Amino acid sequence: AKVGPWVLWVPGIEIADRSLIEVGGGTVFGSHIFISSHLLRAKNGKFFVYVKKVKIGNNCFIGAFSRFGPGTEIVDNTVMPAGSDLTMNKSVEPQKG
Repeated sequence: AKVGPWVLWVPGIEIADRSLIEVGGGTVFGSHIFISSHLLRAKNGKFFVYVKKVKIGNNCFIGAFSRFGPGTEIVDNTVMPAGSDLTMNKSVEPQKG
């Protein structure tokens, strides 16, 4: 994994594929978060494994009980509410202020 400085990890976080995540500095994680960089899919009667890195920016807050799938990208300074559910290849756009 590539993890920046001052990241707060609390107990109860589950990360599959640790080598395929990037977390920016100053990010805070709530409890019971699940992050996976792989997903098993069925297509035309065949199964395949989809794999893509998960990227979380600097100074983000990730609410408890959130789930992120392969290809998730969260930009810097984003607050993700508790129970956020981002499936394959979902991104969070910069917040307009």
